[in-house]
Amino acid sequence: RPNLPLVPVALARGRANASQIAFAAFKDGTILPVVTGNGAPEFFDATGVRLPAGMVPTAMAVTPYNEFLVVTVWDTNTVSGKLAFIALRPREMAVGNPDQTVNTRWYWGLPGAWTIRGMKLLGTIDLPFAAPTSVDVSNNLILGNPRGFGDNDNPAQGDLSLQSARDLWAAVR
Repeated sequence: RPNLPLVPVALARGRANASQIAFAAFKDGTILPVVTGNGAPEFFDATGVRLPAGMVPTAMAVTPYNEFLVVTVWDTNTVSGKLAFIALRPREMAVGNPDQTVNTRWYWGLPGAWTIRGMKLLGTIDLPFAAPTSVDVSNNLILGNPRGFGDNDNPAQGDLSLQSARDLWAAVR
């Protein structure tokens, strides 16, 4: 683990009650998840990610159900503002109760809850202005039924390692 400054330069936490994981960004580009509630620490991976050298985070926002983290960045290499996108790997939110969620279903970029098993930097895009200082993200999912199906606990509907669940997901428009 790198030597981190004591004070983060940016903090983010989703607004939905499923977002019991927060994120802290530091000047050296390290971004770490932080448990802030009933976060099932036995399933928590605090590894985090590190932005490429010269990229300093300035603000962050996480989607309400822990799908993605969006980070504004000051790129000291190109002297420009960027937006970094980080995929999160939460435990799939089934019916809204962590006791009902199978602890083997961890999916990148899909609605999840209560804990996290990974962060992956997808990339950055240039911003049309120099120094980004804030960012916000949202979605329109409903907490009790985030995938649009009544029973995500049923592996045929909710376990994305199965072709039947992927087919069902692909058919949603």
